[in-house]
Amino acid sequence: MSDLVFLLVVVAFFAVAAGFVGACERIVGRAEPTAGAPSPTPAPAPALDADGRR
Repeated sequence: MSDLVFLLVVVAFFAVAAGFVGACERIVGRAEPTAGAPSPTPAPAPALDADGRR
């Protein structure tokens, strides 16, 4: 019986989480990437030679 209760609690948790995400999307709106947006990762630094110069 405790397994069934645990399963119901887990399913209910994910149902509430999915509902919360849906409600937040209606309030804020869907996240749409903008054209030409900068990359979130920085460009790699140029390599250095043996003397530490670029």
